[in-house]
Amino acid sequence: MVAAPGPHLIGSKRAFPAVSYLSLTLVQHGFRTVLIDNVGSSAADQPRVLGPGDMLLSVSFSRCNSAKPDLTRMARARGAGVLC
Repeated sequence: MVAAPGPHLIGSKRAFPAVSYLSLTLVQHGFRTVLIDNVGSSAADQPRVLGPGDMLLSVSFSRCNSAKPDLTRMARARGAGVLC
């Protein structure tokens, strides 16, 4: 088990299927995860719950996606650990 309550996962466009499947796999192994999925355009609000002791796993296959880097920076600014 991880020390953090569970990873927050973000991936958009081509990375979203991989991240959503990783979230499912982690849940099946007993980890609590939060999938930042942008349903209802909520991606800008979802990382606001991150703080010290939380971890964000950020996955991207493209340097052209501006939303994910902004959300990753937001999580880091709030004190969360970030793995890209």
